[in-house]
Amino acid sequence: MCSDLNTGGEVYEDYKSPSFIHTCSTHLLTPPSAILEACIPNFVIHEQHINTLFPDLRALTVKHYDCKNGYLSIPDEPGIGNEWSDFMLESADRLVIE
Repeated sequence: MCSDLNTGGEVYEDYKSPSFIHTCSTHLLTPPSAILEACIPNFVIHEQHINTLFPDLRALTVKHYDCKNGYLSIPDEPGIGNEWSDFMLESADRLVIE
């Protein structure tokens, strides 16, 4: 995937064309998406799905990354910048293999 992003970014830069990635997901993937998008020349938009505002989805992660005044800050947290919440881990289906 990273090589595809790199190739796409180079093509957009060569043609001076704006670029974007379709990344509608939970808040778990917002930080790594924002970091990748910040590295792409001429990147113009991060899509944040309306479902990320719903309490059921917000309960899945510890942190919530929301746009402020039309901008999304680039996270500087370690790892992918977020983690599953205790609620999600306790309510998730489990499969134990012995």
